[in-house]
Amino acid sequence: MLDKALNLIATRLNAYILNRVDLDEDIVQLASPVSPDGVSPIEANDKILIFLANIAKDTLAHSTRFKTIEAGGLRVEEPLHLNFYLFVAANFHASRYGEALTFLSYAIQHLHENPVVDRRTVADLPPGLDRLIVDIQNTDINESTNLWGVLGGKYLPSVFYKVRLITLRSESVVSRINPASAPEPTFGQ
Repeated sequence: MLDKALNLIATRLNAYILNRVDLDEDIVQLASPVSPDGVSPIEANDKILIFLANIAKDTLAHSTRFKTIEAGGLRVEEPLHLNFYLFVAANFHASRYGEALTFLSYAIQHLHENPVVDRRTVADLPPGLDRLIVDIQNTDINESTNLWGVLGGKYLPSVFYKVRLITLRSESVVSRINPASAPEPTFGQ
């Protein structure tokens, strides 16, 4: 499900930027800035990169683990609400630094103007996703340095976002609850 959410964000962002500039190829790519062997992948050069930094359970969205569907008396797992954190980074050659900042500005503008992705804004929202709420996160210079150090790469002009409420719906029925019947009075027996 994370792949669908991140691909949706990347696709929408790419379309937004391509509507503003005349390019022959996609400019936004869902990719890590550093491969497992520590080098920057060539296909990620001169792109706006979107990549996952962390995943966390949204504990505020949960009141109980199970809920009862009244009509059928079924107990089903509550949907799983997640927060995930992503970077939007401009991975451009040094000679294109100004252009990198322009593309990053477009990305910030799009995500600011379109912070909610749901069925009203995207008719073909992937099944299992109810809503994504994209929110820019402040990171101080130390946090940013630590994050890029953990990623094993050089710093790129970037923005850190929290995406809230990916809802992964479970279709699993945990149990069936039989409704209680009213007692029948037995007078005079």
